[in-house]
Amino acid sequence: MNWLQTLLLSLILLAAPQLASAAPDAPPGLRKVHVGLYVLDVQHINDLERSAEVDFVIVVTWHDPSLAGRYKVSTVVPPSSIWNPDVGVFNNRELRIQRSDDLTVTPEGQVTRTQRYIGTIGTRFDLSHFPLDRHELLFELASSKGGEVELFVQPQLTGQSEGVSLTGWTVAQGQGSVIEHQLLHLRLPGVRYALPIQRMTSYYVWSVILPLALVVLMSITSLWIRPNFVAPRIGVAATAMLTVITYRFALAQQVPALDYLTRLDLFLLGATGLVLGTLVVAVLSTRWHVNTPERAERLDRACRIAFPTLFLLATATTLFV
Repeated sequence: MNWLQTLLLSLILLAAPQLASAAPDAPPGLRKVHVGLYVLDVQHINDLERSAEVDFVIVVTWHDPSLAGRYKVSTVVPPSSIWNPDVGVFNNRELRIQRSDDLTVTPEGQVTRTQRYIGTIGTRFDLSHFPLDRHELLFELASSKGGEVELFVQPQLTGQSEGVSLTGWTVAQGQGSVIEHQLLHLRLPGVRYALPIQRMTSYYVWSVILPLALVVLMSITSLWIRPNFVAPRIGVAATAMLTVITYRFALAQQVPALDYLTRLDLFLLGATGLVLGTLVVAVLSTRWHVNTPERAERLDRACRIAFPTLFLLATATTLFV
């Protein structure tokens, strides 16, 4: 048992008498089970696989009158030897248990299970506001003894380490709550710890949005090239179009396949439409310049104002509204 588990176990054993008297009464026939969940760290969030790599500890304690006086001192027993609420991680993907499932029983009949998990849990994020999104990273526990237990959050042992660091995200203070899971026709009592997180946008601003904005502006500069210079005018607009398409393929590797558009998708669509528009205008203006040069000049002058204005409106609408 490491130092953290030892500390948590000591705290829960000291707090057990007060918890038993302070907790609300459970319905007749249900056992009161107190659950604490403490987040040690969140190493990584994978948007593509909808998962998070985490490190956390759960502490489950309950009082069993039938065990009072059975042991003279605190004793470690296997879980199969006594009744237990069978509390596990509901959104488990690939979690590794860092300690055996043995239970500690006090002479008064107080039973405690302390377990540390390291690995992957599933996430359910709505990415429609990506990359300006904020979410709740959920740590969800459930008991398979739905008709036998009443779960309560243990506030003294529920929280997160001040050292929780998550690259690319800001982390706020989480909160625990009692919930109920629906699994087919079963209703399972559970506990949830919701950790608020917000994506840092600086990477996407400097690496995606700003370079893409420069590409759009580059395509608009083709409107200042005289229509009789066909090759450079069409070349600038076509190069910008190919660059935008390349960006779309690159960004597709960073988010999962979704059945809805994110904010960044809308921004890319707007940028693609404007670049395509400059290419179309370049072709039309070059063609009109042969027979009606005044008409071609009017088209260029109008688009020099319209396209930058449309780009500013599209950026503000898709990213900030």
